[in-house]
Amino acid sequence: MPNRTKALDLDSRPTSYWAERRPYGSIRYRVVDEYPESGSHYRIPIEESKDRLSLREMIELVDRTVHYPCVDETLECEVGLLEAHWRFERSQGTDPKQAVEFARFESSVYPELEAYFLRRGREWVESCEREDDSDL
Repeated sequence: MPNRTKALDLDSRPTSYWAERRPYGSIRYRVVDEYPESGSHYRIPIEESKDRLSLREMIELVDRTVHYPCVDETLECEVGLLEAHWRFERSQGTDPKQAVEFARFESSVYPELEAYFLRRGREWVESCEREDDSDL
């Protein structure tokens, strides 16, 4: 592993997860927003590890990353970075399918993540459709 590796990109925003090998051997993780002036901050559940994260651990990292300040006070932001983004897009009138297509992850380090989060996105869209049907 090079000293610093972009582990994962969120397409809809200039946001990415980075892994950096520390001089004493551990790996430090962080979320980088390419627009720091936006005031975004992220709380991640795994800040450092001895070894490279497994696929399951990387999923947990995404699912439990919290974006502060919350993009909309009416939304729950403790749902993970990707789902929080989907929810925000939906609150702005975006169709759930479009929200999922717009906000997705790509990773050369964890190529399985794209398929995993696309499946999660389909499940989220189905739950939105059920919710909309129950509102009728």
